[in-house]
Amino acid sequence: MSYTLNFRVLAPYAGLFMEGVLLTLKICAGSLIIGFFLGAILAVMRQSRSRFTRGFAAAWVEILRNTPFLIQLFFFYFGLPQF
Repeated sequence: MSYTLNFRVLAPYAGLFMEGVLLTLKICAGSLIIGFFLGAILAVMRQSRSRFTRGFAAAWVEILRNTPFLIQLFFFYFGLPQF
């Protein structure tokens, strides 16, 4: 049983695929930039002398680290708009 893949069927949609690739790269770059700056801010907060600031940063990191990502997505998508 051998299968032959026919990629010529996808050729008319090459432009759409490239748009998807570019959108994916833009989202990835934006996520990296936001994540870098948020991580840097939280790292500075963790080194702060203020007990409240240190505690807030530690709680933020521990809550996000110890909950499954799917639960976080549900919370941000369904829960935050209600606030």
